Amino acid sequence: MTEEPAVQPEGTWTDDVLDRKRLADFLSAYLTQEAGNLARTKGIGLTISLDADWGYGKSFFVRHWAHDLRGKGHPVVMFDAWENDIGEAASIALMAVIKDELEEWEKRLPNGERLKKRISKSTSEVVRNLRRAVLPATKVVVESLIKKTTGIAVGELLDLSTDRDDHTGVKDLSSATSATIEKGLDRVFKAALDEHKSKSIAIKEFKESLGNLVEAFEQSLSANLPMFVFVDEVDRCRPSYAIKLLEEIKHVFGARNVCFVLSTNQNQLAESIRAIYGAGFDAQRYLKRFFDRRCQLPEPDHKSYAKLLISENPDICGKELFTGLPKEDVSTHALQRSLAVVTEAFGLDLRSEKQVFQVTLSAVSAIERQTIFILWLLFLAALDHKDSTALSDLFNNKRDRQGFHERCRPSLVRDIEFKHLMPREEYGSRQTEHAVLLSEIAWQFYSWSFQSLNELFEQSSGTNRFNYPANNINQLAAEMPHSYSSGQVFKPSIRDYPDLLRYAGLASA
Repeated sequence: MTEEPAVQPEGTWTDDVLDRKRLADFLSAYLTQEAGNLARTKGIGLTISLDADWGYGKSFFVRHWAHDLRGKGHPVVMFDAWENDIGEAASIALMAVIKDELEEWEKRLPNGERLKKRISKSTSEVVRNLRRAVLPATKVVVESLIKKTTGIAVGELLDLSTDRDDHTGVKDLSSATSATIEKGLDRVFKAALDEHKSKSIAIKEFKESLGNLVEAFEQSLSANLPMFVFVDEVDRCRPSYAIKLLEEIKHVFGARNVCFVLSTNQNQLAESIRAIYGAGFDAQRYLKRFFDRRCQLPEPDHKSYAKLLISENPDICGKELFTGLPKEDVSTHALQRSLAVVTEAFGLDLRSEKQVFQVTLSAVSAIERQTIFILWLLFLAALDHKDSTALSDLFNNKRDRQGFHERCRPSLVRDIEFKHLMPREEYGSRQTEHAVLLSEIAWQFYSWSFQSLNELFEQSSGTNRFNYPANNINQLAAEMPHSYSSGQVFKPSIRDYPDLLRYAGLASA
């Protein structure tokens, strides 16, 4: 029975299979210094992009990194952009979680202290200033913005061009003159200019009040600055919401001693932006406007990534797994080793590795009690991933050894060689090294899929236990029931693998 270490508590890094803690430590020190420099020299905040493809462990990294930062005394905010993509008010949702963190720090102050009252008042001031910075203040601007997408209604212009107490104004569209409409347009334009000026002032006041507040925590509670605000899943948001969020983080929330870390797949985010501005738009260049720094998570190696995938799906570790690899080669967890081998052999990228693993997991869920021949199952899943017609071709028409290899060869990037030791005589102490290819191991399982368990059981009794990989038949033969009626014929469990993978593929589509 295979075993996997228990999942450790969040933030301990003991399950850091991709060895990311050192990167987190570096970024903590580097960004603290950079944010401090910007605060002192320019009075502004810092925004960085934490870029990685989906499935590369961004969320794990951010959770553990944030846990470390809290332990070091930094105020830390976690904001899930995807979860809050329920309207257009991106800044309101973001401010709500920032306010929660500020209030948590307030609670650490002694009750009744004048300082606590002053800081509480400062928190309210920050929220009030944000409201002034992002929400229109006058009915005129609200009305004009509502009409923005369809054109300004003449009726509104007539209303604007007439004093509220003047009941002699124009009542009918047909009596509206060019001068009346021009006067209305002038009023709308002046109101928009006044609103823009007010918002610019309010944004400056908001940044100043937020910067003052986090510095007050440093002075009164020895908080370490900057305050870190982690924004996750931006690339999953609606394009319009993602752009609005980026703009407001950069232009509204960029207060001194505040560091925003946006965890995203920047290529996918660029595609979202092109959906708004057009296919030829230089989205990558556009994104550079919003980020002061970019950190790209290093791509995991396949062995480490296999370990990560397994750690995220611990249920499979309760299954009885059999690789079919030489014992000398099984130096790690059976599933991890098999997944890494198949990934390398088929030249899968990390996204494909994850997809093959997920389909295999789905198939495994339908296998009860029997030993799972995990290397063979993964081999078939990877073959099907590379060539969707391969399984039907192989199992609808039985092929000989040459035919099997010819059908698999185009999908294999590297036919991995495994070394194993074999005694010169069955009971001799002297051993010689032999080599066998992955495709040959797979051929044995393929050929056995067309035989009955009864036949395999008979063959196993005459198989040399040192003759690898033919000796894998012994594990299959062990499925034979101990008692059965004469004439009963049983099939090996591996005969069902192609169908299980086909059903799993349908379920994951």
